[in-house]
Amino acid sequence: MATLLKSDPIARSKPCLRCGYSLRNLLDSKNCPECNLPIWLSLSGSNALDMSNPLWLRRLARGAIVMSIAQVPAVAALVTAYKTRDESDPNLTLFIALYFLIFHTGLFLLLSNERRYPDNSPVLRNFGRGISVIAAFIGADFLSAALGIREMTMNGIAAIVLAGAITLWSALLTWIYLKRIAPRLTDHSRTVTRICGYLILATLMQIGRFLFVGDFFLMVAIRWVLQCLPWIYFPFVAAMLAWLGRAFLRASRTAKGHWQTETIAR
Repeated sequence: MATLLKSDPIARSKPCLRCGYSLRNLLDSKNCPECNLPIWLSLSGSNALDMSNPLWLRRLARGAIVMSIAQVPAVAALVTAYKTRDESDPNLTLFIALYFLIFHTGLFLLLSNERRYPDNSPVLRNFGRGISVIAAFIGADFLSAALGIREMTMNGIAAIVLAGAITLWSALLTWIYLKRIAPRLTDHSRTVTRICGYLILATLMQIGRFLFVGDFFLMVAIRWVLQCLPWIYFPFVAAMLAWLGRAFLRASRTAKGHWQTETIAR
């Protein structure tokens, strides 16, 4: 593979993709002095996942797989809510707590910093990680109440409303972020980008329903679709995130092979 080294100081302001070492004053070097990664990998204009940081890709994979697992308690919560029609049911509280803790742990991992310069999603990533931390506290509050350790900090209705709002905004952030990453996939990038767009639309529809309490402005047919949507959404999201997790793992293995080959060769 031909080596393209950029000698201008602006290009050299990019950090090393592997260790984050500044390349600013290394105008004549071919390898990072800290980790020996060829500098062209960090300065290359290609942002394909199979040429990106393998460690970051493994974090993406773990995050996506953990978020996929979180859909199991989400479906369990739907079933429980449908059967009991009781928002104070301890099993419902337990499933919501598990969903919050598992999903937002995965989201925190998914939003890890790639260390690529320039960083195209700092606000989205930091905002999403902040929501993940808040959601973890809410999940812990739900869990302690479900296990009978102590009562919830908020009353039942307020807690359910807050949990619903955070769930929707977390989902929206997830699909916006994944839609930005999808074009960097080697395979099926257009399909994944399109599916993420559809999931953004589905989440926005649920946010609209959440804001218009009672669905006063929605026709009966639209209300029926929105009521059925979660039953389709959570299983589909579980499969989608599991597939993305495997795709990120494959990209991580390929990238690791590229990086090792180039480091040894040079």
